Amino acid sequence: MLIIGVLWSCQEPVKSSTPLNCPPNAHANADSTNCDCDSLYHWNEDQTECVLDTSSHEFTWQLYTIGGHGSFLRDAKIISENDIWVVGQIQLDTGYYNAAHWDGSTWQILALSPWRSVYELYSMFWFSDTNIWYGNLTLPMYYNGHSFYVFSPDSDDYPGGYLINSIYGTFSNDMYFAGDHGSIVHYNGEQFTTLNTPTDVDLQAILASPDGEYIFFQGRNDFEGYGTILLQLHNYQMVTIYRCETLYPESGNYGRLYSSYVWGDTVFSATKAGVWKYNYRTRESILIPDSIAHIGEHYIKKIIGNSSNDYILVGNWWDFTHYNGKGYSLNTELEDYLGAGSNSGIEGGDMQGNLAVVCGYIHAGAHGAVAIGRRE
Repeated sequence: MLIIGVLWSCQEPVKSSTPLNCPPNAHANADSTNCDCDSLYHWNEDQTECVLDTSSHEFTWQLYTIGGHGSFLRDAKIISENDIWVVGQIQLDTGYYNAAHWDGSTWQILALSPWRSVYELYSMFWFSDTNIWYGNLTLPMYYNGHSFYVFSPDSDDYPGGYLINSIYGTFSNDMYFAGDHGSIVHYNGEQFTTLNTPTDVDLQAILASPDGEYIFFQGRNDFEGYGTILLQLHNYQMVTIYRCETLYPESGNYGRLYSSYVWGDTVFSATKAGVWKYNYRTRESILIPDSIAHIGEHYIKKIIGNSSNDYILVGNWWDFTHYNGKGYSLNTELEDYLGAGSNSGIEGGDMQGNLAVVCGYIHAGAHGAVAIGRRE
């Protein structure tokens, strides 16, 4: 385990006018001139709220290789510590597979398909063991606990045509599928509808507010320029929250937007300028500069977390920057182990409590790979 020093963001307490109006979990100090956080709480980085202290930055990571040459893993889901799923493309001497399951001690390699042919799975969304959705290349695949069903243009009028990179839903009759070239398809339990989007950028992730009222679609082009976008769907209205065509920040933007994460009323986005926090209810923006957030030249492919003060910025080269409510800490243990020139990358991940999982490929696709991080 690699131990890295924590960078502290030290700022003055929030000043208050008279009468003093302190936020939740805070109280007036002895002379009633400032607000102080209650015991076990501390100011967040922009001094707007008192948040719970979190546990250590220190994760112990264990790397597993899955499959041979041509294997890659795209998405991960933690059900429990002994029930973890990853999906993608897995090639073995015995054939092609598209999923792997961790039972706490071993990985079981599986072929999930209603057909004899097995296709790559680019995404998954889990409601329960008997209600799971997959992005089966360009088509949705549904599992009811007993059998798989693939929706198709011929049988179900699914539009098709684009890889399904991300899936989100509140129920099985309210599902969204996002993919390449700005593709978004909605399913109401009976029919599929293609949503009009103001972009042809490849959409990589669907995020949502806790109640599902606000839905966000985050996209970036990995192979064609630096186009990035963040869309918001609310009350059937699609609006563009952020759009950028440049790598580095210019007047009026934060540069390239790599990945996003939603907690509470805030969208957290890793950008070239730092961590951009956008309150989608008040429309207020706060930037945590890169000098504090440690993004730098790291290509952030995924943000996973438990709360606004406990999340991990996952880098494409298997590095991790963790924010614990007080500061950001960069961990390059796996990147150093694999080697800077190994052409290894991360595609997906998940986090629950003190357990984190990321997946992707190593050594130019010589193997699919999963890393499980545990924190005491």
